[in-house]
Amino acid sequence: MNEYLYLLMLITLVCIPSSYSQSASLSFDEDFPPRLKVLENTTLGTELVDVNGTYTGAGGITYGILKNSLGEEYLEVDSVTGVVKLKKELDHEVKTQIDVTFTLNAGEFPDNIVKQKQLTIIINDINDNKPVFIGLPFQITISEKRDSSPLNSDGTYVTKKEIYTVRAGDVDTGPGGYVQLSMSGDTGGIFSMANFGKVYQHKPVDYETKSEYLLDVLAADYGPPVLSSVTTLQIKVSDAQDTTPQIVSINVVDVFDGAPINSSVAAVNIQDGDREIPNNVFCSIRDGPGMEYFKIDGLNNIQLAKPMDRELLTLSEKKSFMVNLKCQEDDTHPQQKDLTTGVELDAPHLDHVIRISVIDINDNRPEFSSTSYSTTLQETQNTDVAINPPELSVEDLDSENFARFKVSIDTEGYPDGALFKIVPDGQVVSRGDFHFEIRPGTILDFDTKEVYTIRIKTTEIVDQGLPDPPEKFAIVTINLINVNDEKPKFMESKHEVSIEEHAEIGKVIGTYTAVDNDKGIYGDLTYTLTGSDLFAVNDKSGEVKIAGDIDRETVGNVISVTLLADDVDGQEDSTTIIITITDKDEYGPQISNTKPITFLVFENTEGRYEIGTLNIVDNDKPSTVVFDYTLDIDNKFANLFSFEKENENIKIYVADGYIVDSDEIGTLVTANITIPNPVGPDHVSTIQIDIRDFNDNSPKFNPPSKVIDIEESILRGEILYTAEAFDPDAVDDTKYDIISSNDENDFTINKETGVIRTAKNLDYETTKSYTLIIEATDTANNKGTLTLTINLLDVDDVDPKFDSDNIECSMPEDLKAKEDICLIKASDEDSKEEFKIMQFSIISNTDKFEINSETGMLILSQEINRESADNTQDEFTIQVQVKNARSDSNADVAIVHILIEDVNDELPQFNPIKATKNLVETSAQGTFIYQVTAVDPDTGIGGTITYSIMDNSANIRNSFEIDANTGEIFTSKGFEGTFKAGNVIDMEIEAVDGGGLKGNNFLLEIVITVVKDRPKILHPLQGDEFMVQEDANVGYPIVQVEAVDPVTDQPSDFTYLLDEASEIYFSISQDGFVTLASELDRETKQKHEVKIIVRDDSSNQVDATRLIYIDVTDVNDHLPVFEEASYLMMYEEHTPVRVLGVVTATDRDDSDSIFYCIESAPNSELIEIDSKQGIVTLKERVDREKISQINVNVSASNSADDCTSNERTVAPLTIQITDINDLLPKFEKSNYTAGVTTTVRYGTSVIRLVAFDNDFGENSTITYSIEQILYVEMLKNPVVSIGTFTIDSDIGIIRTNKPFERYVLGYFDVIVTAKDISGEGDTAAVKVYILTDEQRVKVVFHTPLENVMENEFTERFIELLANITGSQVTVDDIKHHVEDDVIDFEKTDMLVHFVDSATETIRCRWCTPTH
Repeated sequence: MNEYLYLLMLITLVCIPSSYSQSASLSFDEDFPPRLKVLENTTLGTELVDVNGTYTGAGGITYGILKNSLGEEYLEVDSVTGVVKLKKELDHEVKTQIDVTFTLNAGEFPDNIVKQKQLTIIINDINDNKPVFIGLPFQITISEKRDSSPLNSDGTYVTKKEIYTVRAGDVDTGPGGYVQLSMSGDTGGIFSMANFGKVYQHKPVDYETKSEYLLDVLAADYGPPVLSSVTTLQIKVSDAQDTTPQIVSINVVDVFDGAPINSSVAAVNIQDGDREIPNNVFCSIRDGPGMEYFKIDGLNNIQLAKPMDRELLTLSEKKSFMVNLKCQEDDTHPQQKDLTTGVELDAPHLDHVIRISVIDINDNRPEFSSTSYSTTLQETQNTDVAINPPELSVEDLDSENFARFKVSIDTEGYPDGALFKIVPDGQVVSRGDFHFEIRPGTILDFDTKEVYTIRIKTTEIVDQGLPDPPEKFAIVTINLINVNDEKPKFMESKHEVSIEEHAEIGKVIGTYTAVDNDKGIYGDLTYTLTGSDLFAVNDKSGEVKIAGDIDRETVGNVISVTLLADDVDGQEDSTTIIITITDKDEYGPQISNTKPITFLVFENTEGRYEIGTLNIVDNDKPSTVVFDYTLDIDNKFANLFSFEKENENIKIYVADGYIVDSDEIGTLVTANITIPNPVGPDHVSTIQIDIRDFNDNSPKFNPPSKVIDIEESILRGEILYTAEAFDPDAVDDTKYDIISSNDENDFTINKETGVIRTAKNLDYETTKSYTLIIEATDTANNKGTLTLTINLLDVDDVDPKFDSDNIECSMPEDLKAKEDICLIKASDEDSKEEFKIMQFSIISNTDKFEINSETGMLILSQEINRESADNTQDEFTIQVQVKNARSDSNADVAIVHILIEDVNDELPQFNPIKATKNLVETSAQGTFIYQVTAVDPDTGIGGTITYSIMDNSANIRNSFEIDANTGEIFTSKGFEGTFKAGNVIDMEIEAVDGGGLKGNNFLLEIVITVVKDRPKILHPLQGDEFMVQEDANVGYPIVQVEAVDPVTDQPSDFTYLLDEASEIYFSISQDGFVTLASELDRETKQKHEVKIIVRDDSSNQVDATRLIYIDVTDVNDHLPVFEEASYLMMYEEHTPVRVLGVVTATDRDDSDSIFYCIESAPNSELIEIDSKQGIVTLKERVDREKISQINVNVSASNSADDCTSNERTVAPLTIQITDINDLLPKFEKSNYTAGVTTTVRYGTSVIRLVAFDNDFGENSTITYSIEQILYVEMLKNPVVSIGTFTIDSDIGIIRTNKPFERYVLGYFDVIVTAKDISGEGDTAAVKVYILTDEQRVKVVFHTPLENVMENEFTERFIELLANITGSQVTVDDIKHHVEDDVIDFEKTDMLVHFVDSATETIRCRWCTPTH
């Protein structure tokens, strides 16, 4: 079936008879629908439904619609088929439903309506209408004026403001009728719209930034399809008085030197920045240098306040003035008010700077700074060197246009002037302060003339037709400085002389001198002789003498020596002296072998082996050698070696039958051979026979055992001993090793030298002595051993330790102040007594105890009364420490528990002191009457109380008895029949403690009553004890009282009660159940005494009682509590690890152990805590520059396994790392560049250098200083420059201190140091280039100054320039852009210069060459 059409139903036509019958029926089909749904966009002619009917008579059915109905307007029906079609367009927004009545007409009566049936057609809506805005146009005006709405840090309102509501609607139904609104456009982040049309303002508006916002508003339904409409929301901003005045124009007039007062200077055109409601603006001149020259009138015109004299101005004022204006609005329109006080704010103002130039006139003459000068010049100096005296200058105070003059040398009367020149000579200059150079015109000679005097003059150049002004003169005296410009010179290059050998020592062989034409010390010569030590020269005169015995046979026939002559600067000349040696007969035969004469023979060599040959020569008669000889040799060797003469030689053999043995005769045999000399002394030669050993012996130590003593403080790696073994064999390449008792590798040995060193730090307390076995092994694996015993000597290196870290002491409570409590024992494992001196101290905050710092005796400071009201403790816990008294050692910490022992100083007291009890006259023996209780705060035997009845009458003694320990009073065997009803007995009870002290007495009044048996209590028994946990809930059952009638032994209607004191914590029900009535706290009360009363409510009322005890058992219901809310501990960086302090917590619960933990936090791994004692220790050394403070939480709990449990108490622990001066200042970089112009003012900032010192406080204080200043020009040596720059010692700003016009050809190297309080630090080099204006490049940025001043912006731009140009780029200045004497705050000027990295010169292609 179609959703919108009712299906056409097939109708079976019934033939109706032509004659009407009353039995024929006419009806609509039963399935005809009562209602039909169609969409409003259904097209015309669409079949909507079939109307079907049934007629049982004759004839057909005619279908129709009731005339003049709404259905007839919209629908049509086929009269034959019953098909219904749409004939008029539907619109849900006009009609939501149509009620139509259909008709059935029988065939016989076509004009009569026989049957009718109504159909309701529901017109379903479709989304065919766009949303419609309501209330157009949308316009709102808001003020930029601030109200008191609070703002967030980002400038937005804390609570956004609702400023407007946009409304729209949609006539459609369903989703198509729902409208959501949104807004777009340039809101500036100020406005937003909720989807229901509310417009919000998120932050204040600014009229000067934007005065109108035109925003698109979109209204869209939910479709389908989605339809939308767009309109505009206009938000206008109204102006408020909140904007500073603005400069419109400034007309500036230059001021001439000599201008009179009231001369016009400038006219300022300024207006209020608030254009809608402008105020009048008036300007004033702020105080400042030179401002006394100017004034301003009510029309903002600037005039001279006094005549202008340019020469009286400061250096900066001579060119221009910077006039600072303050332009402020009046109150034509009120200003905004302070949002807090409501007071009207000051009117806005504008600060503005105007440059006013001063134009000079010619009213000054060029003048020398003095009339006479003096200077020096080295002789032979080049003619391009300036010799100006430092103070020489010429100055014309007029500006450049009027300061035209020339400087020249005047030779009239001063002929020396012809030898000098002026650079520039005679050149006309246009400078107010002109620097020139005096140079020598020729090379001058000190030896010719030592002093020159010249006169220089200035000549001012004036315009043609004007008279010449007078010339000015100055005298310059030039003193020549002598230099060493001549070299020594010998007249001859060679000299020859002849002497006889063995001539007398000291004999002069000649005097040889050179000439030096220099004067003074430069002409003094020094002579030296080289080539032979047989001759010597007098260093002043050049006289040469024989200095040693000359043997022609040794030195030869000729000796050649060189004589040098040197002046003081090392300039020299030389001449050669050739000395011929003549011979004389002096030698005889002798052995010619090279000395020392040594022959080699190996051990085990057999007889007749030729060891060597001695060659005999005679230097006087080499052709004929005749000789004899004698042999001098030890007798023990005489038969072992044979010396035999053969021709001109002596042969040496091993004796026949002998085998050489070095172990027998050693490794060296010496013999002396004497050869007689007929012309002189005999020749004696020593012959050595070197016997080479075979390695057939073991190394031996002597002695074989050694004992040494060393201090245990010896450092690791220090030498203990050198083990040196002796090996009789000549070949002794012995290796050493430790083969025993070095299992822990405490020592090392050098295998080559036997040097033994410590490999570890030794500890006397661990090992007092070592016995090492040292083995020496030679190359043949022969071995020898040394037993080395090393005894350690004790040093003071062991920290004292307490005998226990948990110490218990006790003291009687009556101990007097300053009396000893107990001795706190500690020990020091050092062996020497002086090392064992310890120092004790208490580190807890206590005024009750003190400790003897030398003995460790704990002493009472204040007396303690254990039972006093202000004392709640019978045990005190303190922390003590011990350390070495001789040194700053690590301290050991212990916990001391001091138990206050009771003494019997308190009296037992009854409270109450009186009671009245009824007693039946027939009570049996042992009937309980009453229990008295006295209290004695003492403990032990002093707190033990004994009770007794004081009455001495026989009746009372025999009738009553008292339990001496419990105070329970009973009837005794004598009571029966002794007293009658109505008798009253006053019984006085005494309480005595274990020390015999008595307190007050108790009076018991016993009233004898008639016979009545009291209830019999079966359970509980008297004195029964019951256990209840302190966390038991209220209502917890403890015990049920069972009582019976004493006669029948059957339960009865008794009343169960508790005494008043017991009812605080407990209750009893009428069936005898004792239950918990309120919460228990064992830490408040550990044991409760409960009195149970069973009452017989008969006419003769009697009570039975039972006293029971309820012990409150402990549960862990209290957390540990720290003694301090937070802890602060100090540690000095880099010091050895040590105990920092102790944290202490207490727990009110019984026997609950307390465990301490450090909770995980940054750097918590550096700390450890003793889990039981709370001792905090640093595990490793800490560097403050890496970690300045450690913040952790320390927790205390009753669990040893879980430090993160919720059942814990936490206290913050701060470990402050204090600083030591362990770091030096460090510059950001080691090299800087900067630039200054030639016209820069004194004191101008050049560059700021920044160094960092990561130390803290005083240790981080940095002092800057200039170490050296060098002025560098190309092709010239650097020159030290003094005072050219200064530096601010505290902030590192380098400032100018001299004019720079004369330095344009070079740059300065400035060496700067940054030092901390130790005097140590870092060094940086600064290259300062001297710039002309044309060497600087001005870059104009179209952005405000603050944007360009950002470091990141500047650094990126400079990096870009450096990459493009390949140069070093330095920023000289950043300032507001000025155009036509008006500051443009929206633009910024950056002045930079470029340096060629290779030549270190200024790069400037557009500049005029300077050299």
